[in-house]
Amino acid sequence: MPKRPASEPPGPPPKRLRPNFVPHIKRLSDELFLRIASFLPIIDLTSCQMVSKRFSRIAIDGQIWKALFYRRFVRPRASRIPGVSRAPASSLHYSSRNSRWLEDEGLVRTSATNWKELYKLRHNWNRGICGVSEIDITANALPPPIPPLLVRLHEGVVFTADLTRGLRAWKLRRNSEEILIASGDLYQGSADLDAYGAPTAMAVDEDSNTKKAVNIVVGFERGGFGVYQLDMSRSSSTFTLRYIHPRNNLSPGNSSHGPMITSIAYCTPCLLTMTASQVFTVYRFTGSADIGEGKDIPDAHSRMMHAPKILSSLRSHTVWPPLSLSLRRSAQNSVIACIVYAFPLYVAGWSVGIQELRFSDDADRVMDSRIATAVPSGFNPLSATAGSSPASSPTSRSGTGSRSQSLTNTTPLAQPTCLSYAHP
Repeated sequence: MPKRPASEPPGPPPKRLRPNFVPHIKRLSDELFLRIASFLPIIDLTSCQMVSKRFSRIAIDGQIWKALFYRRFVRPRASRIPGVSRAPASSLHYSSRNSRWLEDEGLVRTSATNWKELYKLRHNWNRGICGVSEIDITANALPPPIPPLLVRLHEGVVFTADLTRGLRAWKLRRNSEEILIASGDLYQGSADLDAYGAPTAMAVDEDSNTKKAVNIVVGFERGGFGVYQLDMSRSSSTFTLRYIHPRNNLSPGNSSHGPMITSIAYCTPCLLTMTASQVFTVYRFTGSADIGEGKDIPDAHSRMMHAPKILSSLRSHTVWPPLSLSLRRSAQNSVIACIVYAFPLYVAGWSVGIQELRFSDDADRVMDSRIATAVPSGFNPLSATAGSSPASSPTSRSGTGSRSQSLTNTTPLAQPTCLSYAHP
């Protein structure tokens, strides 16, 4: 019998016979498999998704992740509520029908809720690794309505401003008779109607003396404001434009306009404005012939005022209209700027808050800042609370200390439609 040459390679090994049977776990029904998977930890569930299509379908089942979501995020909060924590322990265990879902009740009623993605989102958010994106919803928002008539009362004199008749002043008599004592055009000099738009806010200088002269400031629809003066010592007088502020805080010749002035306050030499973009600005006039208590009336050559200096500009993220601005002098040779605003509470309802900024007369700096809110004691609203950082306050400024206090222990209010404030 001839032998195979030694250089010839050997043939392939014979094939191994594989056992022809199905694993026991594959013989289980989907219901049993789903029951077993409900006891697996999160890391094992995610591993099951990579085994096979059937394993993946069961591992991402909504009922499993719904129970996990309840045990991780709902039951710990429910157990801290006094009324719920004293309930039977069985009521806090997960049940598809009897579980207490608190504020997540709406997710249960929605059949399209993806419980796995919701669990992942809440888990990442709690760990601080969730991506955050910002959507500007104010770009296409409607601007605040323009009031048809602005009215202010100061020491028995009523001042009005509107688009058609301009500025007017009436003297009130005891017999309810009103006498028109002065009128004037709003749009004088560089203050043009097409450039500045309609008047939207007006304030009277709190330091004005109605026996000598009164300063009035008017804010406009397209940004900017004008300061007018009425000489009360003359029998017939008119409003004279003393200063017109640029519409965009940049330069008078710039063609673009700024946000609408929604509220304004004036107390020589300081002026407050709030715009539709929720920017709260404090100005201070220097080197101008201001008219106040005990001061003489300047002549025609000295009536124009110099541009004011910005002392502080604060942007708010929780201040909602309506709001009220005020300026007053204090006994400590300082001026206090105050803003009263509305804001929504975290759970439900609305409340009001007050923030004060104190400025010194001899230096252009903020001496103090404080916040007060009309919320129930122990309730945490969206505004700043004691010990919080300045960035969390309704209008924040770096380097400004703040302290807060509760005004009253009241229930949450409905959204206010009008606010008026006069200290205290």
